[in-house]
Amino acid sequence: MVHDHRASLVTFLEEGPDRSEIIVGVWDDYQCWKCHERTRVIDWSWWNGEGEMWTENDHIGLKLQQTFPSYKKDYTKSAEADYYCNHCTKCGTIQGDWFVINWVAKERAEGRLPSDVVKLKMDRERT
Repeated sequence: MVHDHRASLVTFLEEGPDRSEIIVGVWDDYQCWKCHERTRVIDWSWWNGEGEMWTENDHIGLKLQQTFPSYKKDYTKSAEADYYCNHCTKCGTIQGDWFVINWVAKERAEGRLPSDVVKLKMDRERT
C-alpha cells in the first residue's frame, strides 16, 4: 500500500502546531462606548502571531468564552452575522471590533501591554 504524503501534509497544515495554542491578550481598561465604564476586552492570535479579534468558528469561540465569559456569540447589525466578540462586562453591550482593534493597536504602539496574557491549548476539532 502506498502512503499518500499529500494527505499527511494537509492534516498537518489543518491541525498542525500553529493551530494548537491560542495566545490571548487581556485588556482591563477599555472604555465601553455605551455605559462608559472600564471593561475587559481580549485580542487573540495563534502562537505563530496570526491574530484575530473575533471569530465565527464555534470551536474557537467556545474555548475563548469558557475562560472569558464576556467574549460570546452575538448578532451584529453592522456585519449582519452572528460571531464571537467582546461585550462590556458591566452592561453587556457588544464592543465594536473595529474600535477595539484600533484601541489595542494604539495601546501597543504607545508601549502599553495587556494586563495579562493567557495561553489556551486547543483540542482537536470534532467533526
